[in-house]
Amino acid sequence: MRFKRFRPMRMDNVSISTKLWVLVGVLALPIVVLMGTQFISLQDSVDRAEKARAGVEFETKGLELVRDFQLHRDHEMRVLRGNTASRGSLDGTAAAIDANLTELRDLAGAAGVRDEVVRLEVDWNAFKSTERKSAVESFGAHTTFISEHAVPVLLTAATRTELFTDGDLASRSVIQALFTTLNMGEQVAQARALSNLSSLERSGEPPTGAERDAMAEYVITAGVYAADLKFQLGLAMEADPALAGKLAPLMEKQEQSFLTFAGFVDDNFVNANILETARAESFYVLGTGAVTASNDLVTVAANEMNSEFDDRSAAAMREMQVVGGVAVVGIAAALVLAFWVSRSITRPVSHLAEVADRISLGELDVDIDVHGTNEVGQLAESLRRMQASLRSAIERLRQRRAA
Repeated sequence: MRFKRFRPMRMDNVSISTKLWVLVGVLALPIVVLMGTQFISLQDSVDRAEKARAGVEFETKGLELVRDFQLHRDHEMRVLRGNTASRGSLDGTAAAIDANLTELRDLAGAAGVRDEVVRLEVDWNAFKSTERKSAVESFGAHTTFISEHAVPVLLTAATRTELFTDGDLASRSVIQALFTTLNMGEQVAQARALSNLSSLERSGEPPTGAERDAMAEYVITAGVYAADLKFQLGLAMEADPALAGKLAPLMEKQEQSFLTFAGFVDDNFVNANILETARAESFYVLGTGAVTASNDLVTVAANEMNSEFDDRSAAAMREMQVVGGVAVVGIAAALVLAFWVSRSITRPVSHLAEVADRISLGELDVDIDVHGTNEVGQLAESLRRMQASLRSAIERLRQRRAA
């Protein structure tokens, strides 16, 4: 089999304007690629900021959901003890959970956990329809549901929205603080529920050793989380000093609320001689206050992070507009320049070619309307000299013939 010999394209057969357009295209290509890369990078920044914002919104609403699960546990335990007055509160928290799940479903798509939230709703409906026969059984079932059904969804959303790997230290610290609050709140809520239950069921009796140990462990573990919460938010405020003014008063309130609850548990349960019914409601009120103060603190911090994500997205969008505008103006200017340069060369060259043709046909008086000192101007001047020489030669020839 014979192959045809490759013949390179003859550039002398390509028009000047085509060469110029090719040159402009070759020179513009790297610029277009660089601007395109920059544009993609900025779009990625916008997408990350919007994804992070969606994640924070989901986590904030999820924190409310967990709080409502904890309250549902408390109220159901009371109802199972025969406190019929708590039935309305139990139904109210169930309705609040339903509403929270509906809102989470709306946020789930942007947070990347749509299927997980649907499964959580199914599990919750099954949980609601399951009858529990004792307060202790209710405590265990609720605690398992929170740890094995609700919290994993929040962790999955934080992972998929890349909250734990955000490039900003303040943002990462606030997210860590949010999950620290979640863990601390659950320890406090468990201590609140069991201390309330034991004070009502075993009033006048001393706490058992197991009860004292369990309650002390709840408080100590919650204290560890409280210290970590303070540390994480401290990092966030160092990285973003503007947070300090808004978070410092709430941090003080949160710390005081927790210490008040922890001290009350130590005095009236862990180190108490006997349990008293009169103290039961105080466990509930002080524990609820500690959980609420922690949730309020991280909610404000999360809202500030949402504003930060909005600012990031807006800044990237503005930069994208600038890059896009520069690219459009630059390419348009290059095209106009190429067109102008091409016309400045091809028009006089075409005119000179036409002049040369007409001179070759004997039109020695044709006007050469090209001037300048560049190469084209020099070519025009050469044609004028040639035109003058031809006129002189023809005139001399006529004179000879006439003689």
